[in-house]
Amino acid sequence: MRKTHRAFAGAFWLGSTLALDGLALKSGHDVPVSPVVVAAGVFVAPLFSSGIMSPDMDHQWAPGPPRNHYDWRFHRGFTHRVWFATVLTMVCGLIPFMGLLHAGLSASVGTLAFAPVNGWWSHLFGDMIFGRIKFGVWSFRLGRFWHWNVGLGWTTNGLAEKGGALWRDPAAKVSVAASGVLVAGHLALLVSAYS
Repeated sequence: MRKTHRAFAGAFWLGSTLALDGLALKSGHDVPVSPVVVAAGVFVAPLFSSGIMSPDMDHQWAPGPPRNHYDWRFHRGFTHRVWFATVLTMVCGLIPFMGLLHAGLSASVGTLAFAPVNGWWSHLFGDMIFGRIKFGVWSFRLGRFWHWNVGLGWTTNGLAEKGGALWRDPAAKVSVAASGVLVAGHLALLVSAYS
């Protein structure tokens, strides 16, 4: 559901940037993601996790017949593959980031270029919680792709996501609560970095 994806995207961005900043500090470097970028990414990543600005749609225009008895052009089709998200990260994340660096922007601010693709990765991880994502690698030994489904397989729009009469949208609310904890983690990290 869109509400769950967007709430999870904020938490995913905060968790990703907190991990990056924490690893950098632990290895003796400065915080690589500016606090302003962390805050801005909380608003940018959800826009690309679900809805009109995300690749989460049917792609009936895509060429070719159905693959392996599954019409890969429909929902959770090719846009929900790890290879697609990786290409998207390179084209829509890394290239703009390098362009911003080349234009003279600092790396700690340029990191915001990764917020849209971080939103899409959060969508994929969310789909692995509520459902499964097909993951595949090329096997040179077998001469073909080796596929398997990854994820918890919880029911989309089921009790864990939609809730019941007593508690509506528990997955979104848990994501918002986790975001609060992650913001506190960022603040603690900044205090330790600059004290």
